[in-house]
Amino acid sequence: MLKFGFRNNFFYPLMFFVFSFLRICLDKILKIHPYKNNIDFIITFLIFSSQSLIGFIIYLYYRRKNSVKEIINNFPSRIGTIQLIITKPKQNKDSLKKIILLLFFASAFNFIGSIIRSDDVINFGKKEENNSQLEIRVRSIQIIFSSLLCYYTIRLNIYKHQKLSLIVISIFLAILLILEILIANEILNKILALLICFISCLFRSYMDVTEKYLLDINYIDILKILIYEGLIGVFFFIFYFWSNETYQYQGKDLLNDMSHFDFYFISFIVLILLYIIISGLRNAYRLTTNKYYSPMSRALFESTLDPLLFLYNTLTSDGKDEYGKGFWIYFSIVVFCLFIISFFSLVYNDFIILYCCGLEYNTHKEINKRLYLKSNLNNIALDDLTSSSSINDGSNNSSNSSFYD
Repeated sequence: MLKFGFRNNFFYPLMFFVFSFLRICLDKILKIHPYKNNIDFIITFLIFSSQSLIGFIIYLYYRRKNSVKEIINNFPSRIGTIQLIITKPKQNKDSLKKIILLLFFASAFNFIGSIIRSDDVINFGKKEENNSQLEIRVRSIQIIFSSLLCYYTIRLNIYKHQKLSLIVISIFLAILLILEILIANEILNKILALLICFISCLFRSYMDVTEKYLLDINYIDILKILIYEGLIGVFFFIFYFWSNETYQYQGKDLLNDMSHFDFYFISFIVLILLYIIISGLRNAYRLTTNKYYSPMSRALFESTLDPLLFLYNTLTSDGKDEYGKGFWIYFSIVVFCLFIISFFSLVYNDFIILYCCGLEYNTHKEINKRLYLKSNLNNIALDDLTSSSSINDGSNNSSNSSFYD
């Protein structure tokens, strides 16, 4: 009834999951660091600068070894008597202006989303833990957004098991939304916070689908997307920094904090260096996952952490005692819904296959199995045809030889 459907290139989403988890851990550590009140602006800068920097370093590494063009040109066109058919990548289908515009929009979606996700925006300047962690509870809507955008823009099909998954995810997401509104002290503020989270998720889905279009339709190299998107994001950050007084004050206060060469200074520098490496590699594997899988898979591996993050944030917070027994009812419902959503997100992306009601038919594993069986049948038919031809040739030769004898 149920099987796992891992692929050969599962390494890429797995590494994306690992580096996403590590970056979340770094975020938690930075939020308890003595410099925590003045680091919001630098985190936004590091997200884009690290993406461009790591992309450029990887690009130099591969350029130093061998480029793809050199490999193709030096690859033998014949092995023995077998002629190899080598196909070169297709040329870009869109104009250079359109590609640059798409890169600009993808970076803009990423930048705006990172600003929206900040605590100051989601909490309206107030320190409400419930709102600051709200996106964790509703982030699964990215899969719905991404699947619809992929269907209507780049024409990715939605199959039977994926339709079922979207229905189940939508139902349990609706339960979470209703629950959030019912327990809210100020309903209008909660609705506004939910809208902010939805806009953030929508922008992230737009970014993923735009990158998927550039990767699959225009065959843009992953490293080029990393470098150019990062540089455009840095440009956005510089413009936003000079127009945002809060970021300017944070920058001045951070310089004052760092003027003292002590343990806190050294630990902060180490954390920043780790953040650059981990965030850059996370973005590299995010794009690779998007290329070899889909925007929905990217959203899956990020939202898979949501139940664990909710457990950690809730059990370590001080506000749970305010609700009494009602809190544990709320806690149980949210955890149950998040795990059900994560399960059907895995079903949507073919990592869990349900063998019932034909839900397995269009999964990646079953499609490959049918192709493998068809290939074997064709080979068997070809062998039978060759054998029968050999027998006929042999019988003809023997009859001819007896005739001449």
